[in-house]
Amino acid sequence: MKRQGREPVSTILTELARAKVNLFLHVVGRRPDGFHLLDSLAVFPGVGDRLSMTPASALSIAVTGPFSDGLAAEPNNLVLRAARGFGASMGRSADFAFRLTKNLPVASGIGGGSADAAAACRLIARHWNCPMPDFLAEPLGADVPVCIASEPARMGGIGEVLTAAPKLPAFGMVLVEAAMLGRPMISCEIGTGTSFVNTQEETGLVVSPEDPIELAGAMLSLEKDEALARRFGESARKRYEQLFSGPALGQAYGDLYRRVLKT
Repeated sequence: MKRQGREPVSTILTELARAKVNLFLHVVGRRPDGFHLLDSLAVFPGVGDRLSMTPASALSIAVTGPFSDGLAAEPNNLVLRAARGFGASMGRSADFAFRLTKNLPVASGIGGGSADAAAACRLIARHWNCPMPDFLAEPLGADVPVCIASEPARMGGIGEVLTAAPKLPAFGMVLVEAAMLGRPMISCEIGTGTSFVNTQEETGLVVSPEDPIELAGAMLSLEKDEALARRFGESARKRYEQLFSGPALGQAYGDLYRRVLKT
């Protein structure tokens, strides 16, 4: 029988880090410190990464799974940052061995890293039998607070202001990492950088926001012109490998950190 306040016997705990999908996402302002103010409705399908944790002599992480390539088990990994922050908030050392099975594509816009960090916090809270800390949003990212509960919610502030969403009807969705799979793309530019991923007339078509007629025209043009769709898809895959693949992003972030250290 477990006594109140005692930590459980060393065991492996596991959490599903569910993907986060923004049904809409608006940037509605910017704080003086540079953080963007958001308005978004986030939902969580029943797929995601899987994170396990066991007490250990030191903090560590091992990464496996179909999308583990290029995701380094480095000190800046969000799972490790979340564990360190959680431990610091409790005045304790977060000595745990994590094992991450990476089922979600890296840098695909579905909150994989944030969901993993949130899963780490849930695991530590379960093991220590303590509440969730308040430090999550700014140091770890805007998506981490909503990923803690992984329930439909309206996001405000920089992601830390959460309101439970009304009951949503059941619906299916198909998420395709278009560039990674070499598919032509259609997007609209609303100030969130989508046209950097999808370059007009190179990897796909960029349409105006809130213009269903233009969107329909773009879809029809790709459906009718197979050669154009194939050319856009080939270019999308090439751009993905150059800029957005795991190795490319790792190299870019490494270069950025080295430049920062030199300043």
